[in-house]
Amino acid sequence: MTKAKQTANTLVDTNAPKAVAVPPALTNEQLLARIAELEKSLANKNASGTRLKVSEKGAVSFYGTGRWPITLYASQWEILFSNVESIKSFIEQNKALLSFKPAAEAKQAQQAAA
Repeated sequence: MTKAKQTANTLVDTNAPKAVAVPPALTNEQLLARIAELEKSLANKNASGTRLKVSEKGAVSFYGTGRWPITLYASQWEILFSNVESIKSFIEQNKALLSFKPAAEAKQAQQAAA
């Protein structure tokens, strides 16, 4: 049974397949060039291990420290930056109490996030 609706004296079949734009066929050379371009882009992205992005709500998201990004508004980043020395000092003073991710585990988390 097909669904249909009446609109402005026209019967429209709502189950009809939607038109899809199909890109023109690419040659093998064009496909290989595109693959090389994408691989280079991916290699550049993974080389640094970190990246920044502006979120939908206008915050700054820092990717590459774990599975999820660190996202703060610009004013929050400024507060964090102004307190870098005290944060470093706090970490140094409490090193015995803190947990640290092994480098291999941190790298896997970065790759999983990408």
